[in-house]
Amino acid sequence: MPFPLAAVLRAVLICLSLTLSPALWAQDVELRSQDGSVTLEGNLIAYDGAYYRLETVYGPLTVAAEGVRCAGPGCPDLGGFVAEARIAARRP
Repeated sequence: MPFPLAAVLRAVLICLSLTLSPALWAQDVELRSQDGSVTLEGNLIAYDGAYYRLETVYGPLTVAAEGVRCAGPGCPDLGGFVAEARIAARRP
């Protein structure tokens, strides 16, 4: 049974938006060490509650959140952050 054209186009658009989303949603941040001696600037790619993932001039970097302070429009709201997990299973 062939798929309707509208459904195929919708699926293609969803795939493209998911593929391009990190580049489009990334925002500038500055991570500064607690003592202020080290500063990293770049686009925030991800934050999972424990680590920041940045795209920098040095390439992608992962930094432990406990050792830095975040400044800039891309910083996550640490007070409202709630990690989410989903588990799916099939019955045998």
